Amino acid sequence: MQLYRQEAGVTAQQFRRKALTQPLETLWAMYKDQLNIDHKAIDAALQQELNSIRLFPETIEVLTKLRPSYTLYLISNLATPYIKPYQELKLDRFFEQAIFSCEVGFVKPEQAIFDLIP
Repeated sequence: MQLYRQEAGVTAQQFRRKALTQPLETLWAMYKDQLNIDHKAIDAALQQELNSIRLFPETIEVLTKLRPSYTLYLISNLATPYIKPYQELKLDRFFEQAIFSCEVGFVKPEQAIFDLIP
C-alpha cells in the first residue's frame, strides 16, 4: 500500500479507501500506467503475510460460546485478499452474515455498511 500511495500521488486516506472498497486487481488496473512497481514482489509479500495469519487461541472457544445465545454478524474493513484466510479458518460458520468493505464499497465507520445488517 505504501508503494502505491507514494507512486500514485494520493493521500493515505484516499488510497486506504480505494484499497478497502474494491478488489486489488481493480486497484492495480487503475494505477498501472502511472506506476512502475514489481507486482510479483508485492504478491509474494502479500502471500507471506496471508500465510502467517493465525487465530488467537481463544477465538474458536469464544465464538462457540456466543453462537447459541446471539446472532453474530461480522463487519470488516478487509481488503480482498484477506477474505480467503477468513474462509480457510472456517470463521464463516459462526456468523449469520459477513460484510466486507471490499465487497460492498463502504467502510466502517460509515453508517451505510452498518445498514446492511437486516
